[in-house]
Amino acid sequence: MIFPARGAGSISLVVRHDDGRPAADTNVQLSSPAAARTDALGRVRFDNLAPGTFKIEVLEPGFAHTSVSVALGQDEHASVALDEAHTRAVPLLVVDELGARVPFAAITVELPSGVAYVDLDGDIQNLTLFTDAAGGIQLRHLPLDGDVNVTATFGSRRGSVKITALDQLAALRLESADEIVCR
Repeated sequence: MIFPARGAGSISLVVRHDDGRPAADTNVQLSSPAAARTDALGRVRFDNLAPGTFKIEVLEPGFAHTSVSVALGQDEHASVALDEAHTRAVPLLVVDELGARVPFAAITVELPSGVAYVDLDGDIQNLTLFTDAAGGIQLRHLPLDGDVNVTATFGSRRGSVKITALDQLAALRLESADEIVCR
């Protein structure tokens, strides 16, 4: 029989996508630093924790950055549900220096969390980030807060734009398309 150390606490966590589905096999980081992956039901447990405050973050490509702080007392157990942050979609139009649309430009996205951007449409992952034949692309699953840096490359031409979040208390309103001028 194993007895936990005196004063040791634990945190049980359930991680869910923004639509309520369990986030299976998802990387969860505890500030101690400890990391674990969720099970098929989105659950993970951290045991033998000393009293204190712990920041728990979900750091998984394709999952909107989500975090919570949990304070544990001596011999205390906390159960936490962590829901994915809501996201937004932004239409992006890539044009050259003359204003002509640039088809099939390669797109890279840098998120404020530093986690790799993965373009998800439900459970379907778009593996190619290129503009369509009309120079457009729909960037899905972007965070509501924080700046997102987007770069377009076509041949030797390259351009970038910073997409910023608008007032979070009002309806999120973006122009019909943000433009990158490739040079």
